[in-house]
Amino acid sequence: MTDVKPFQIWDERENEKAPWREAKVINVRRDSIELQYLDMPNAPELARTFNTSPKRMLSDKQRYKLVRESK
Repeated sequence: MTDVKPFQIWDERENEKAPWREAKVINVRRDSIELQYLDMPNAPELARTFNTSPKRMLSDKQRYKLVRESK
């Protein structure tokens, strides 16, 4: 099973019909993951950043998938 780690890149989408969007893991806490969309470089940081749980990221394959590990 994959662990969620800082600097990983994940694809995320709102629902099955929405396009995939790349997001980078910024912070990892026990019950909260902070991600930042990579397709909005000129948007304010608050608009690019969102939170989810590690459990949801690892179990919801329709919404989240790992693209690449951190370097």
